[in-house]
Amino acid sequence: MRANHPQKISKTSFFGAWLCVLACALAAAGWITVGQAWTRRHLLNPAPIAERDRTQSQFVALLFPRITPGAHKYAMSDSELGALLDDLSDGGYVSIGVEDVRAFYEGRRLLPPKAVLLGFSHEEPSSVRLADRVMKRRRMRGVVFITQTARAGSEDRHRFITEHAVDQMRRGGAWDFGWRGGPAGAAAGAGSIIATLDEAPAPVTEASGPPAAAASERPASGLRFIASEMGLNGADTSPRRLNILALRSDRLRAVNLQIIETCWPRAAQLADDFDKGGLDPDWIPGWGIVSSGYGRLALLPLPRQTGAGVFLRGSDQWRDIVIEFDLKRRRREFWTYARYQEDDSWVRFGTRDGYWSVEQKVGPHNLPTLVARAPIAEEGRSARVRFVLKDQALLVHVNGRMLFGRPLRLHPRVARGRVLLAAYDLQPGKALGVVTRFRAGPVKDAWIAFKDGVARAGFDESRLDTLREAAVYARAVSPRWLSISRDGGVSVSREQETLIRSLAGFYGCRLVPMAGLPAAAGALLGNPAAAARLRGGLGAAARELDVLGINIRARGADLERPETARFLKDLRAELKVAGRRVWVTADGPADQAALAALPVDGVLRASSEPGAGYEQLDAVPPAAANAAKELAIK
Repeated sequence: MRANHPQKISKTSFFGAWLCVLACALAAAGWITVGQAWTRRHLLNPAPIAERDRTQSQFVALLFPRITPGAHKYAMSDSELGALLDDLSDGGYVSIGVEDVRAFYEGRRLLPPKAVLLGFSHEEPSSVRLADRVMKRRRMRGVVFITQTARAGSEDRHRFITEHAVDQMRRGGAWDFGWRGGPAGAAAGAGSIIATLDEAPAPVTEASGPPAAAASERPASGLRFIASEMGLNGADTSPRRLNILALRSDRLRAVNLQIIETCWPRAAQLADDFDKGGLDPDWIPGWGIVSSGYGRLALLPLPRQTGAGVFLRGSDQWRDIVIEFDLKRRRREFWTYARYQEDDSWVRFGTRDGYWSVEQKVGPHNLPTLVARAPIAEEGRSARVRFVLKDQALLVHVNGRMLFGRPLRLHPRVARGRVLLAAYDLQPGKALGVVTRFRAGPVKDAWIAFKDGVARAGFDESRLDTLREAAVYARAVSPRWLSISRDGGVSVSREQETLIRSLAGFYGCRLVPMAGLPAAAGALLGNPAAAARLRGGLGAAARELDVLGINIRARGADLERPETARFLKDLRAELKVAGRRVWVTADGPADQAALAALPVDGVLRASSEPGAGYEQLDAVPPAAANAAKELAIK
């Protein structure tokens, strides 16, 4: 028995060792099969985006090059990628996934502020692993565009990511996958991959207008991203033609970050005096040669080209704009485009064969139409140009004088789009355009309201000049033509009516008379009979004056009362029948949320900017909760 005892212990130890080996093998198999994905999803997954934070209807898509351990040509190092992602995170950017984009376009689910889709176009396993490591540390989402997958054990596993790796990364919840190669890649794919990447942008063509979007094959369903110099996508962007900004590894990180920032619609004016060496990142060369420096921007064609053009970043969604510059030199044609869209719709102003001309194009199947034309008075001289778009009104000033003598009316389909400068000529290599002191920016939602007694007393010449200059940039003129008594009666006065109407019409401004509520507004609006009398009087005054709407001015405390909200709601419904609208101007302190919740078409506040005989009213931005009302997805 004693001789067999050591043998029994040896068998038990041997059996225990095998159990340990088996347990380790099972643990390793479990870790490889589900463990990594489970850890990523539950411990290192990006934080979910709360529904209350989904308030925006636009996003930027970025396409990164190959990721390598160190700096290489045509590649970005993992440390550079991490630093750029840190900059984006510090700037308030929130990474989103492909499902967020699909829900935005198909389900009208809004996106968080400064939403960014992070895409990777190189599928080498080493590049994907480095990108995954960097993204995991920062708990960000991303999408990898692939051409094919490799099976485990095959020789292709060194060039392509394996099917198992794709499955694990998707199970981890931080990665989506798309097909690279446009419709061909989409046709080759199957399953739940819904995004494709076309890295060959549409070729630039030259014609008498800007480069038209080339008609290309589209996948029957899903999302199609096209590599571009513009990464912004909004509610009116086709999900079959989404922009994705291709970042370049040869740029400094600060330059790449600046380009990303300029993808968003500019809210402030851009001023460029072209005194730097080289083209600023605010500009995107379209075709030809674009040269900047020594205080000028020059457009020159290549020897076989008949034109050159350059786009302004951040102007993709501009609608109402002001463009000012000095046109120093030109040859046969030089054009300033506004509201240029990929569907080949635009409005442009420029020179051709000795004439100043305005033309517009309302889609790919329509020819350009001439809106207005005037001879160039002093051929060969430089010209100071001011180009103003407000709704469907276009104002053009050359050397301080309004061209054509009136605002021009545009087609409503020319809605919004980029700014483009272009030069053309009939002969190849002969086009030329030189611009200095360029300024451009969106028109602010500013109104002109006259101070008490000023309109009644009249305007001298100096005040008129100041008023005309302010009207160029104003959206509306709001004269004090309506008075409200304590019992709800409305009286109409037409102080300086001829001057004010001509001012509004000449500079493309809305005409919206102002009616000030008396100090005892609560008692007035709380009385049903007085409130009904006031609604009827304001409606009759709007019909008599034949104006776009009414601007109600009141103290902020009065606007916060529930009876005021009820009155404004009823007044708006009554005026809406005749196609008129209601605005409110708030005086004094008021709760921002209460103002944004008022049932009106807009809320205004008096600006601190001084005016000679007039005051400026600035629009109060809508609250984030109202952003969903403005979402209109095609």
